[in-house]
Amino acid sequence: MRSLFTAGALAVIRYAKIHGTGYRPWLTGLLTRRPTKVAAIALANKIARMTWAMMARGERYKGAHRARGVAYRAGHPV
Repeated sequence: MRSLFTAGALAVIRYAKIHGTGYRPWLTGLLTRRPTKVAAIALANKIARMTWAMMARGERYKGAHRARGVAYRAGHPV
């Protein structure tokens, strides 16, 4: 599982570097302070903690845009 989270985190970072990290301020700050691979491990750890919490509570994923109440259309703020 750990390697899958790490691979997923590297994919998120690769996508963010190409398309921007405007809606992920935590990742933006992390990438300015740390090397890419260190940031990927930190992001993988965050994903693992979120996954564990969802499984423990029996909840479904609520994206950051839902949690903040921001309206999104096709992945972009309206």
